[in-house]
Amino acid sequence: MNGVMVTIMKSFDTPRPPEKTWADAKLYRCDLYDTRYPVCGTRLVWVNVGWKWVRLCTPIQHDKWRIRRAEWDKIPHDLFVKKEIDDA
Repeated sequence: MNGVMVTIMKSFDTPRPPEKTWADAKLYRCDLYDTRYPVCGTRLVWVNVGWKWVRLCTPIQHDKWRIRRAEWDKIPHDLFVKKEIDDA
């Protein structure tokens, strides 16, 4: 391969933000198609849902922002659950 080292990731890790406030955040798959958000498209984001505000954070870049709960309820989102494959 001409001296190029290729690393293949077998499992994708979505690191949680290091701050204490994100300790109880859940990982969601969201369709973020609004120009007001710092990211666009279908993304995995860490989310803290409150009664008035929803705080979002992207796993790798740690872009953080908040939106109103009513706006969050209008966004298509699903709780992301990793499926473990048992080789045995």
